Amino acid sequence: MNREQLERAVKLLGDEIAVIVPYATFGTAIDLSVYNKLQEQGIPVVIDAAASFGTITPEEAAHFGKGFGGAVVFSFHATKSFGIGEGGLVYSLDQDLIKRIRQAGNFGFSSSRESVTQGLNSKLSEYTAAIALAALDHFKAVRENRRTIYEYYLQELIQADLLDRGWSLQKVQGSVVHQFIPILSPDPYSNQEVVALLASNSIEARTYFSPACHQQKQFQSYSHFTLHVTEHIAKHIVSLPLWEELDEITVRRIVNVLGSLGKETTR
Repeated sequence: MNREQLERAVKLLGDEIAVIVPYATFGTAIDLSVYNKLQEQGIPVVIDAAASFGTITPEEAAHFGKGFGGAVVFSFHATKSFGIGEGGLVYSLDQDLIKRIRQAGNFGFSSSRESVTQGLNSKLSEYTAAIALAALDHFKAVRENRRTIYEYYLQELIQADLLDRGWSLQKVQGSVVHQFIPILSPDPYSNQEVVALLASNSIEARTYFSPACHQQKQFQSYSHFTLHVTEHIAKHIVSLPLWEELDEITVRRIVNVLGSLGKETTR
């Protein structure tokens, strides 16, 4: 999140702010110091850390979000590195907040089973919880395997000179359990062209956050600052595949297909 725009928004909106929702993009750790200060000012902060379960911060070698007074929300959706089908986890240092979240997730019931606040039924099923416990037993191996596959991609991208031809990988903080491989295409080519090229070679890729939130019909009428960086990324971002059994040969094939487009940009 752009810090200058965040400061402008806080000054402009003041007490109108209901919540600030920074995003830990694709599992990376982010600096939470500025958001701790906002919490201290009475501005609620909820960190969207959907893909960050298992991420270790570079400074403290601790799980991402440790010690944060707001809410850090992790997803356990099937597409995530710790995928158990559905569900998630909310972490916070604020025990009162956790108590209220648990209450809201149990129909808003008090200890006397009286509904005293708005609520819903957000509890994991026992079956899904059992899957989560089994997945935890193997999560260390999953983390190492995904890190190895990321290194395959990095090695192949460097050998193919794609990072010198205008392609760029996400810069991350900490040790990330990669969900997939986010990459930006060179300026002459949109992500739609890249996805079409990959699809013609029987390789499925996605374009997460494209179009961006403010570009979507549901939110176009809402006010926002200039978001030219977001719009550039939304036009070029491609999520390359990553799955547990992905091997070096397949990674090389994917990168070679990207290279057939990248070489054209240098002519």
